[in-house]
Amino acid sequence: MDIQQGQFNPEISNVTKESGGNLADVKTAVEPSSTVGDGNATVIIAGTAVQLSSVSIPCKRVIVHAVSGHIAIGSSDVVYDESNRKGRWLAKTQEREFKINNVNLLYIDAKDNNTLVSFFYEN
Repeated sequence: MDIQQGQFNPEISNVTKESGGNLADVKTAVEPSSTVGDGNATVIIAGTAVQLSSVSIPCKRVIVHAVSGHIAIGSSDVVYDESNRKGRWLAKTQEREFKINNVNLLYIDAKDNNTLVSFFYEN
């Protein structure tokens, strides 16, 4: 949810009323993970979308780490090319968390051939 400064949001307004106006006092419930795992994917040929996992891996979140080069990550139509980019860009060594329900929903493309990506997931 994107909120602009000065914009009214009833969800935040209700939370602040319940917490006495102090967002620091708001607590959220976090369920522990029942399973965790990790894996790797490689873009062999730059310009080709590669699925993070070809099998179904249910999850609550995935953390993707650009190990050996710059990548774009997104849906099956992800494109790294700067003039046509689709997806989120990550520089080498950066990582990003995605709150999704299956690892196989994410695809990567890369600037260079043989770019390695690692991922960690929780369910």
